[in-house]
Amino acid sequence: MRNVFRDLWGEKDNRIFQAADLTEQIKPLPNPARGWYQIYTFRAEEEPGLQELAYCLDAAQTLALVFFDIGYYRDLDLDSDCLGRMKTILRFFADEHKDIILRVAYDHQGRAMEREPFAFERVLRHMEQMGEVLAEFPHEILVWQGLLVGNWGEMHASRYLSRENLRRLARALYRNKSPHTFAAVRKPVHYRMLRGEQMAQMGFFDDGIFGSGSDLGTFGTYTKEAAGMEEAWCREEELAFLDEACRRTVNGGEAVYGEDHTAGLSGEQMVGDLHRMHIAYLNSRHDVSILDLWKKCPYQGQGPWAGRSLYDYIGAHMGYRFRVREVMVSSVKGVRKGMYRVELVIENCGFGNLCQEAWLYLEWAEADGRFKRQRLDCDLREVDSGCGQSVNRVQTQAHARTTELSRKAECVIQCGECTLYLAARRKWDGAPIWFANVSDDAGRVILGSLCRRER
Repeated sequence: MRNVFRDLWGEKDNRIFQAADLTEQIKPLPNPARGWYQIYTFRAEEEPGLQELAYCLDAAQTLALVFFDIGYYRDLDLDSDCLGRMKTILRFFADEHKDIILRVAYDHQGRAMEREPFAFERVLRHMEQMGEVLAEFPHEILVWQGLLVGNWGEMHASRYLSRENLRRLARALYRNKSPHTFAAVRKPVHYRMLRGEQMAQMGFFDDGIFGSGSDLGTFGTYTKEAAGMEEAWCREEELAFLDEACRRTVNGGEAVYGEDHTAGLSGEQMVGDLHRMHIAYLNSRHDVSILDLWKKCPYQGQGPWAGRSLYDYIGAHMGYRFRVREVMVSSVKGVRKGMYRVELVIENCGFGNLCQEAWLYLEWAEADGRFKRQRLDCDLREVDSGCGQSVNRVQTQAHARTTELSRKAECVIQCGECTLYLAARRKWDGAPIWFANVSDDAGRVILGSLCRRER
């Protein structure tokens, strides 16, 4: 009888944990909702050539900026044909597994004053009509950029940039957009102008990054104290503002080579600014001058990326970039044999945070090769960029029928000798979120193995 209890409760666990190599891998990660993108421009009145476009998409990019020029409709409502074409185009990109950055505007040639409606009520009507499109793609549209007006939809050079007009357009957008779609305005000052509207999930798009000391008009020259809340501030104060405002939203845009400004910046300065802005996405085609500069310049920082090009470093660190830094596994004494405490330390070494809900799982293979898994009580959105966070002590026990996990990170799952993995999946579509560790073909981080202790 004593032998039976010894086998049941385990006087001594003879298994040890052998951790895998957790060194950061120098590679781009095909993660959703971040990275390089290209612009695909469509005239809303024309039928798109999607069959030909399918051969031109970059399979390595998870993002696409879809630009609809609605200038043809400056004096008309958006008819059913127009809205139907928009839906067809967006469905094409969604079916190609691209997260969509959507911009709708009256101009894509820098001539907004000529192409915008004569009456603001028409602009407002168009924004309301776009609700039909937004409703059909509540998750697929990651970011809605701008508020229809301005050259290239960038909220400048328009008759309709007053505080009241922008607020009315923003209210119309928020009435119709999904809570899963982020809105983005061109400048921090636009964000502050709209701050009284209680608008969550509002980010930014800066299409003049490094083009000048003001990012081509994104920032101003006066201090916050001198300018007030509804005028642009000097660069340093706006960067401090963005550092706080972009921690739970999405910021991206275009980098531009400004001959009188960019040439005087070091790689360290540019990387530092991108980090403070929490940049999640950048145009991969514009401006080729600064992109070529990044490809030629080595990253001067420390760590595994030292000596690699700035282009490689920036591309890999846009948005979130998770890494398992440490795994600790220990037997839990005084309980049934086969119970272990697992503690993970996860860090985010990207420029920004994950801004969509994801599920994190501990997985392991059974003796017959089948995988089992336990969901961990960890919100990856709260693992801030540039920081490490200790998460999820997981206890495992053989022959359990049920599992549960609280914030105390205790659970009961069946486990024997096995390899442990960590997997993350975006909640709404199950897209894998890759870590910068050695992973298998399914995107699971290889944490290490529980194996029998050698005598």
